[in-house]
Amino acid sequence: MDTSSVFPSLPAEVVRRICSQLLQEDSNLEFGADDRYPGLRTVATLARTAKVFHEQALDAIWHTLPGYGFLLYAVPRDAWVETEVQEPHWRKSIHVSLLRPLVESDFTRLQHYATRVRRILFPSQCESPRFPPRVNRYEFAPSILDAFASQSPIKPLLPNLLVLHTSPKPSQAESFYRSLPILFSPKLRSFNTKYSLSFQEVQSTHAPCDQSLRHMFTQLHEVAPRLTHLTVDLEYWPLPQAIRNTVSEAICQFQHLYGLFSVVPISLEAFTHLARLRSLRVLDARLDSKLVDEKDLAPLLEIPHNEFFPHLRQLHLAHQCHISLLTVMLRHVWSPWLMTIQVSVPSLCEPLQQVKDCIAVIGRRRGRKKITRVYMNITPHYSNSPDTDSVDDDAILPLLKLKNLTELCLSLEYNFSLDDVICHAMAAAWRNIVVLKLGPYPEQKTSEVTLGALVSFSHLCPSLRRLNICLDADVKHLPWQLLALRPGCGKEQTALEVLEVGRSPIKDAVAVAGVLSDLFPNLCDVESAWDCDDGYSQEEYDGLTEEERERVLAETVFYKRWNDAILTLVPQFALVRKQERQWARMNGVALRPALEISV
Repeated sequence: MDTSSVFPSLPAEVVRRICSQLLQEDSNLEFGADDRYPGLRTVATLARTAKVFHEQALDAIWHTLPGYGFLLYAVPRDAWVETEVQEPHWRKSIHVSLLRPLVESDFTRLQHYATRVRRILFPSQCESPRFPPRVNRYEFAPSILDAFASQSPIKPLLPNLLVLHTSPKPSQAESFYRSLPILFSPKLRSFNTKYSLSFQEVQSTHAPCDQSLRHMFTQLHEVAPRLTHLTVDLEYWPLPQAIRNTVSEAICQFQHLYGLFSVVPISLEAFTHLARLRSLRVLDARLDSKLVDEKDLAPLLEIPHNEFFPHLRQLHLAHQCHISLLTVMLRHVWSPWLMTIQVSVPSLCEPLQQVKDCIAVIGRRRGRKKITRVYMNITPHYSNSPDTDSVDDDAILPLLKLKNLTELCLSLEYNFSLDDVICHAMAAAWRNIVVLKLGPYPEQKTSEVTLGALVSFSHLCPSLRRLNICLDADVKHLPWQLLALRPGCGKEQTALEVLEVGRSPIKDAVAVAGVLSDLFPNLCDVESAWDCDDGYSQEEYDGLTEEERERVLAETVFYKRWNDAILTLVPQFALVRKQERQWARMNGVALRPALEISV
């Protein structure tokens, strides 16, 4: 059959998809191999030599760029230069800069390719499979974007751009945001800007002023009023109030948002606008720290109950120090389709009871059968007096109503007072759980949760892959029935791979490995909060006091016991048990049937 007669008859969309598939990474080849990206060279060859594939191949190549700077490669070669610069740690970067001012004729070829660009992403998002690793080595001079903005005869420069992710260098933020609107397109649907400074950099670098950001957001709304995804990741301290106001005012301009992520705390007016948007599905935002009391939320709570976030699917709320305000908002969210809830308070100034109240509101939500993921990240303020309260059964019980949970992460810096009974109730309630993180608080060194509690998880949670919990790892505290029948009772859970134990003490690594290998034969990683002398350089160790050295040496014993138990002994014991089963099958020996745990 003559293939030359087939391809011309294919629809253009089919040919485009063929080219896009060719750009996928060949995962069967070793990493770093020269031919790991054969499709990239194939599509480039098709663009140069095959008339049938030319347009679609160019569309596939230019569809996604790892940064706006690569547009410069469509400008005449005499206008720019590459310079290889040696960086620390043996890394070489490629600096690209202009040699001369751009003129109108320089944009002729760029205009031919610009209509094909659909996405501009961060270079870190383009590590694979479409792009070779070297894309992360390129750094483009700030004057390039300024030249595009001032000299380009094409307005907009990228008329079909759908996704734009940008992150300016600290030294060029001001001019960057002033020139960025040249990349905006009427078809733009997703915009992400990321800018962060350390405390030291803030002292020596001019952060972007609110005028340049205000100009940028105004142009964004004028050019792309139907934007659906907005990410504002401006993270540095202190964050001027003027920039907070600018971001909040910008959010209020967009009427078609589907998803919003903002590291910048936003005003009550912005939350009020978002709460009424029927298109909003994903919200990740921080309340302004000036809001400290439920009365401050009064304008927001005046919205009719059935119009308060009516169609939300994922919600992440954060406040600097008050969880009670987040509890009030969670109580008023109307959407019965909410699947993911995340609450973050990095410096809690309220008692732990307020955290329990928030958990109770989550457990009593309407539409709780839809909730599959719950995350709580709470750290008490350093000036707070030690809270004698703990995360106990009463805190966990409301969550047992969430029968379809797949991920529960309670990262609470408090002691967890749990036992085997509540662990069995959790395992029975959350049959589909994949990730379960119950702390552990790094300072907690005792627990009433024994290794017997893991039997419930192994029998009732077949999908559990990660478990974080503080344990009493003394095998002597196991019921004698489990030791007589083997801990797993003839049943294995093969999904669990990671166990985080915090500062759980361990006496007998061999005995613990014997229990764990019978329950979780594929367990291959352990994480603990115990200190280890291997983590200190000789200079750091010499700088410790005698008391600190004794503490490090004592904790190193527990650290190495856990590592020996899970990293060395569990795989060996599991292999022996596998050989036993194989021998029994080959010799016709009947194995004892597995026992089921009653719920």
